[in-house]
Amino acid sequence: MTTEETLRRTHSVFAELTAYAEGEPQLADFVPALIELQEQGRLLVEGDVNVSPLQSTLASTMPSRELAVKVTEIVSKLPPVQKGL
Repeated sequence: MTTEETLRRTHSVFAELTAYAEGEPQLADFVPALIELQEQGRLLVEGDVNVSPLQSTLASTMPSRELAVKVTEIVSKLPPVQKGL
């Protein structure tokens, strides 16, 4: 998988995760950080190499096991991180 393909796939997973969180009221605390991650992914896909640290605070616990399982299913689609990427 090329770097561009990896970045596109990562952005796609963040977009899916953001959409899921936006539809689950119990995940509302996660949405601002997920939107930031999705935007950073978009910028990377477009070639921007200057990605700033996240400004949003991410919630520290999942509200339920069921939501945690679904989030894990989505995040498991992320490509493996390659050294030097």
